[in-house]
Amino acid sequence: MVNWSAKEEEVLRELYPIGVSLNEICLRLLNRSSRAIRHKASRMSIKRLKQYRKWTTEEEALLKRTYPSERKEEILKKFPGRTWVQIVSKCNHRGLGIKRKRVYRKSDWRPEELRLLRSLYPNQTRELILRNIPNRSWKAIAFKAQSLGLRKERELVIPSLRLSENDCVWLACALDSEGTIGMSKSGGQYVPHLQIGNTNRDFILHFKDTLKLRNKITAQESEGNYKTLYTIGTAKLGLIYALLPKLKPYTIIKKEQIDLILEFIEILKNTKRYYRAKKAYTSRQHEIYIRLRELNCRGRGD
Repeated sequence: MVNWSAKEEEVLRELYPIGVSLNEICLRLLNRSSRAIRHKASRMSIKRLKQYRKWTTEEEALLKRTYPSERKEEILKKFPGRTWVQIVSKCNHRGLGIKRKRVYRKSDWRPEELRLLRSLYPNQTRELILRNIPNRSWKAIAFKAQSLGLRKERELVIPSLRLSENDCVWLACALDSEGTIGMSKSGGQYVPHLQIGNTNRDFILHFKDTLKLRNKITAQESEGNYKTLYTIGTAKLGLIYALLPKLKPYTIIKKEQIDLILEFIEILKNTKRYYRAKKAYTSRQHEIYIRLRELNCRGRGD
C-alpha cells in the first residue's frame, strides 16, 4: 500500500467535495482506484456536497421522449450530470408518470422470436428457420432451443440403393458367413447394427464404396495360419432398413435376424422415435432385443 502524498491529498480536497465524478478524479490520481479514493476521503472527513439541480422543462420534455424506449447508456449521454437513479426517480416518483418499456439487448430473445422458434424448430428445416429468424445464428438458435427443451422431430431417411443382383448375392453370403445382424445397448438406447466381413480387403472396400459407408475398415488378426479378417459395419437405421429387404431372399442362416431388425425399425418408424428413445420402447422391442442376443450368442446354444 502506497502512502498518499501531500499533492494527492490536495487534489482530493479540491475535487471530491464539489461533486466531480470518481472517474475524473481517478484520471487525476492515476495510481488510485475509486474505492481507495472514497476510503481516503472518509479517513480525511471530506464529504461530497449535495447540490440539487432543478429539472428544466427542456430536460423533462427530452426525458418523456427518450425514457420509454431508449437504452440506459444512450439516455445517460443525453443527461450529463444526472445519475440513473435521479432519472428513474424523476420519471417514477415525481409526477411525470412515464413508464419504461422493456428495452431488449441484442442478445435478448424477443417474444415473437421465441414464438417462431417454438413453432418452427421441431419440424422445419434449418434454412427456413434461419430465414424467419434472420438476426440469429444457427448456433444461437440451437442453444436456445435446447434451453427451452425443444427437439427436432426427425424423419427416418431411407436412401435409394442401386445394387445389382450379383452384389446382393455376395453381400448376403458375406453376411451369412462372417457377418453380424444385431443390436447393442448404450445408455438405455437400443442401437441396431449391421456388419460384414471377409478375408479379401478389396471385397470389403468395394461394398464400402457401393454403400457409401464412412466407417473405417477394421482388420482382425488371427492366431496361427489363418488369414486376416476385414470387417466394416454401420448403425444407420435408414441404410439398414433399405438394405436388409434386398439381401433377405439370398440369405440362408440369418433370415430371422433380418426379420427381427426390420420389425424393430418399423416400430420406431411408426412411433417416430429414432434417437435417444429412452423409456419409449414397447414390450415387443425388448423381446426383439433379447431374441437377437440369443441368436447371436457365441458357443453352444441350449
